[in-house]
Amino acid sequence: MSNRFCNIDYVILLSIKGEAFSHIVLTYDIGCQYSKKFDQQMSKFSPELQLSKATIIEFGVPSWHINAHGPDCQADFGLGFQDGVGCTCGEEVESTWARTNPLGPSIR
Repeated sequence: MSNRFCNIDYVILLSIKGEAFSHIVLTYDIGCQYSKKFDQQMSKFSPELQLSKATIIEFGVPSWHINAHGPDCQADFGLGFQDGVGCTCGEEVESTWARTNPLGPSIR
C-alpha cells in the first residue's frame, strides 16, 4: 500500500466500518485527484474495511477550495452541482482551525 493517500484511505474506511450506507459523498480539497484510484486503493485493505460494491460513492471538492480548480473540475466535483448535498459547504473541519491553532505549542 504505497500510495500517498493511504492514511486518508484508512481514516475514511475505519470511520464507516460496519455501517451499511447506500450512498456516500466524500469531500476533500483534492477530491478530483483522490477519487481516481479510490476503488483500487480500497481493495488493498482487509475486507472488513472495504465498502460494499452496492454503495454509491461520490466525491466533491469543498466550496471554498473548488474556486481554485478549473471549470471542468468545478462542474464535476463542485458541491453546488451534486444531488443530495443540499447547501453543504464541506469546509467545516477547516473552520475550526482558527480557534484551535493556538493550542499547537502546548500539545506538541
